[in-house]
Amino acid sequence: MIRHPAIPARYTQLMNRNVCSLVFLAIAAPLNAGIQTRPGDEPPPVVEGQIYDNLGGGIDNVDVTLRSNNAAPPIATAKTDQYGDFRIHHGQPLAGKFEILFHKNGYADVTREFEIKPDQPPPFIDLSLVGGLRLTGQVRDALNDRPVARTDVTVTVNGRDWSAETDDDGSFAVERLLPGPIQIRVLADGFAGASIDIPLDDVDVPVRIKLEPERIVEFKTVDPTGKSIPDVTLELLDPTGNDYRSATSDQNGSAIVRNLSMAAERMMLRASHAAFVSDAGFDRRIDLPPGQPRSIQGIVLAAAASVSGTVTNAATHAPLLGVRVDVADLDYRTTVRGWTDADGRFDIAGALPGQNIVTAYLNGFAPELTFVALQSSAGPPVDFALGQPREAAGIVLDPDGDPVPNAHVYATSWRGHPALGVQALSGGDGRFSLFNLPHDAFEVTVEAVGFEPIAGQIITPGKSDYQLALKRGDPAAGLAGALKPADPFPELELKTVDGRTIRTADWQGKTVLIDFWATWCAPCIAEIPGLRTIQREFGARADFQLISISIDSDAERDAVRQFIKKNKMDWTHVVGADSGAERAAKTCAVSFIPQTFLLGPDGKILAAGLLGKPLHDAVSTALRDPKTSP
Repeated sequence: MIRHPAIPARYTQLMNRNVCSLVFLAIAAPLNAGIQTRPGDEPPPVVEGQIYDNLGGGIDNVDVTLRSNNAAPPIATAKTDQYGDFRIHHGQPLAGKFEILFHKNGYADVTREFEIKPDQPPPFIDLSLVGGLRLTGQVRDALNDRPVARTDVTVTVNGRDWSAETDDDGSFAVERLLPGPIQIRVLADGFAGASIDIPLDDVDVPVRIKLEPERIVEFKTVDPTGKSIPDVTLELLDPTGNDYRSATSDQNGSAIVRNLSMAAERMMLRASHAAFVSDAGFDRRIDLPPGQPRSIQGIVLAAAASVSGTVTNAATHAPLLGVRVDVADLDYRTTVRGWTDADGRFDIAGALPGQNIVTAYLNGFAPELTFVALQSSAGPPVDFALGQPREAAGIVLDPDGDPVPNAHVYATSWRGHPALGVQALSGGDGRFSLFNLPHDAFEVTVEAVGFEPIAGQIITPGKSDYQLALKRGDPAAGLAGALKPADPFPELELKTVDGRTIRTADWQGKTVLIDFWATWCAPCIAEIPGLRTIQREFGARADFQLISISIDSDAERDAVRQFIKKNKMDWTHVVGADSGAERAAKTCAVSFIPQTFLLGPDGKILAAGLLGKPLHDAVSTALRDPKTSP
């Protein structure tokens, strides 16, 4: 496993890529070689290809039939493998025009015409199958059982949405649905929104949905003096009712949120505005008056500060591109981030007024930190000149003087603050190395399963002979700060690669597997085949969901999407800080990757940190006998 430096949980840090690259070089070749295999002794096929779904994941067990025309008998047949690949072989050479038919229950049949040319490579056919299922239903008023017309109905399957509107009889129909877990969301004027999940086996049975009366909440957004603030984005989350709403305040600072459930007793709120201090998460609790269909809530936002400056190379004075600049108040209540452009310039808004820590990081340079008093008005520029980095190294030993492998060494305090995101993992010989270090000393913590942690160890950059001795501890205790079985899983909001917003509240009643990973983490890559097996066996169930959260950077999102498609990882994915991945890792106290959490239907953790076969067995057991956490 690889250490993620979001330690402690309330601090935002990034991964030290130099350390990760050492691990990757050691084991990447055999791991990558085993991701996908193809038979090597077969004769060449007459035609081959790949069949995939709307997310780019391969579809297995598709019947593939080769024929000369639609009235002719089959010439040859095949089935797609677990990756959606197929190859059709024939005992004798073929040439001319042919048809190929693709069929699988739940999908629409597809026929393609193609030509086989002598002495040419076999044709390659790739296509995405569309759904072949039909869902019908009716929406009615729960109070008087009358049909509700003109209701917006959204049906979601595997990240894709289908829309419909009810007719005068309250009925709706959705065609060409894909196989998979089905979620139906209904929204109508004057009613509370409704969301239901239905099993795939029940798609042929008409759905009956009854709508309850709505609750309306009006928000007044003001600054500390009582002046109205327009253009504030308000997001509300009902942690118990799977309900999410958003609105933007008008010129009078008013925002009205409708379609809330009368059963909701409280909502969690996040307020955002570019010129004011925005909420990092859903930290504001809104208590709703019982029995009152309409209420007014006041929201106060403080004016934010901004900071700008340039970062240059201390040796050449040239501007540096891509420097990460973090701005945080002394209590780390608010952290905002930006990157330098080609001119080495950064402009960051949304900081908390007052004393702030501004830190600059770039791989291959020594980080720098300064303290700045920020006000709501723009202040003087903050400039950095980054010099050459230093290194430190040593060995982690047990009480007998033997090396401790897989010990995690990570920075916890630099100049009195947790602003240095460096870490290392000891090898089989117990040795570790820390890279991209500043020139002055800092503190680290050392952790290993089965040992008591060392905290406050001083590391002086440039020294390479540290001997860090651990005392034996409880092997079952795990690592400090980590989530463990029976803990409630934290509230998260994430944006998937296909643009959907998903929240912890959406997972109530489901068994959910959360996987934290990155494309540059070789142990993470090694887990992909096992995750594919889990998705293949359980992914079609309405009561199961697999979600992978990548802590790759936002700049690498497109590359990660290609990686996901290439490796046929056909499940839900979240990538990058802007999608909430880094905040999720921090909130979940993820210190190392790969890291997994298996959640029960009650939202509590059933298992944490499982990989490989133990993870597969835990998922299988949980779905065979669904239960709450121990």
